[in-house]
Amino acid sequence: MKKKVLYIILILSIIFPTISLAEDINLTNDSKVNADFSTLNIYSDCILLVEEDTGDVLFEKNAHEKMYPASTTKILTAIIVLEECDLDDTVTVSNSALAAVPPDYTTAKLQAGEQFSVLDVLYAMLLPSGNDAANVLAEHVSGSISAFADKMNEKAKLLGAENSHFTNPSRFA
Repeated sequence: MKKKVLYIILILSIIFPTISLAEDINLTNDSKVNADFSTLNIYSDCILLVEEDTGDVLFEKNAHEKMYPASTTKILTAIIVLEECDLDDTVTVSNSALAAVPPDYTTAKLQAGEQFSVLDVLYAMLLPSGNDAANVLAEHVSGSISAFADKMNEKAKLLGAENSHFTNPSRFA
């Protein structure tokens, strides 16, 4: 049950900071979207809105432009961790996970040798956008950051994100 709740939170965190829907989108009884997209407040540099059942593109803005995903990369990291780990598993913070984070990047201020549950490290990754926490989880799942990036690229392709490429669990670089 905890995993389902985390999936829902991840999905909502992607949708709601990106657009302000106001009262302009209404679902009819047959679940079709009726919208005047010109009235939407689009805060994102790019967006793609697709009708789930038909795959029809309802709205797009720079949908095919190469964009750096920044912290949204952590969403895919969280999905893989949720699929492969028990939330109560113990994770140990390593020096290598910490050393891989550039000094000016956001961290959860984890310290080498500390031990936490997977759930606690997920929170540390998603709430303060801790790049250190993402690296710790990557090493826990795959043994190394690069091996985890390979897993991310496989998962992205399975999800249909054919033009995505990941090199680490938390950011572009």
